[in-house]
Amino acid sequence: MRKRIVTLAVMAGALAALLASAPAAAQNPRLDIKKPPLEQGPVISLLKPDLRIRRIWFARFVDNPNVQPLVAITAPLKLNEKVLMICDLANEGSANVKGLWQLGYYIDNVMLWNNSWGDLAAGAPLRGVGPYTPTSEGQHSYRAVLDVGDVIKESKEDNNKSEILFQVIH
Repeated sequence: MRKRIVTLAVMAGALAALLASAPAAAQNPRLDIKKPPLEQGPVISLLKPDLRIRRIWFARFVDNPNVQPLVAITAPLKLNEKVLMICDLANEGSANVKGLWQLGYYIDNVMLWNNSWGDLAAGAPLRGVGPYTPTSEGQHSYRAVLDVGDVIKESKEDNNKSEILFQVIH
């Protein structure tokens, strides 16, 4: 029995010492170890190109649009008179376009012409040009589509199309 009393007394003393040291641990920063909060580092976003149509329009036909100045057509187009479909665009993304991609020219939802392009630096503008001869009178639509087939992975995919309505007269 005496052993039990001694054992209980030792245990009670240890428990009392432990309880007495608990407030000290809370006051002593070396004893109160806390994990640092998780720090959020910079969000890393992948740099991507962004092909964007700035403007589509018609110009009077010229044999060499890279050398000769283009004159915009503001009146209705004339039946059977050849013109140029123009698409002014740029890579407004933070990365270069790498690889081949296509610019499609559509009249009334039918692709009539296309240009194939390659690498395009970030921030670089580009002008696509395609011939068109109206074959029927009335109201029509001209739509340009960048990256036909979605070959280039871009930061924005919703600015690759533009459409205008135009009139053809006799």
